[in-house]
Amino acid sequence: DQEWRTFLRELDGTLTATPSEALKARMRAMAGAVSQPMFALDESGSIAFTNDAALRMLEAERGAVLGTRVVQWFQTVDSSADVLLDQLPKPEFGPMPVRMRGTGPMVGSITARPVEGPRGIEGAVVTIGPRVRSNQDTIVERSLKGLFEHAADMCFIHRVDGAIIDANPRAC
Repeated sequence: DQEWRTFLRELDGTLTATPSEALKARMRAMAGAVSQPMFALDESGSIAFTNDAALRMLEAERGAVLGTRVVQWFQTVDSSADVLLDQLPKPEFGPMPVRMRGTGPMVGSITARPVEGPRGIEGAVVTIGPRVRSNQDTIVERSLKGLFEHAADMCFIHRVDGAIIDANPRAC
């Protein structure tokens, strides 16, 4: 974590609309060591760099991601907060729960940190970390568990490939 903070301090003021090849190489080297998805945005808010963890999460090729905006890939759980994603790189926020755009799954919590330079905000670093759980999540989880456990019908939880991973007492 300290190495990452040092890197971001070094990056401060060097991120431009067209990052140099040297800067991209430094970002690739550092981001390769980071397990969480990470994006570097230029001053217009377009994705100028992303690490392999982000590409795996998006299930996309680097060329399809570079030059796009974060709001094209993610949406906040409270869609009224999507305006923050659209205003990047300016606002600093997070962590805030996000899901893949459309009906995609929850992927974690998004955090955005603007990068200051001589001209003001010259970009941002956006990371997707573990999902932050709220009290509301716990209440909903308990309610759903109660419905699942006491349902009169058989209920199954399965993966996308069809493998059953849990069943309620009625199904057993």
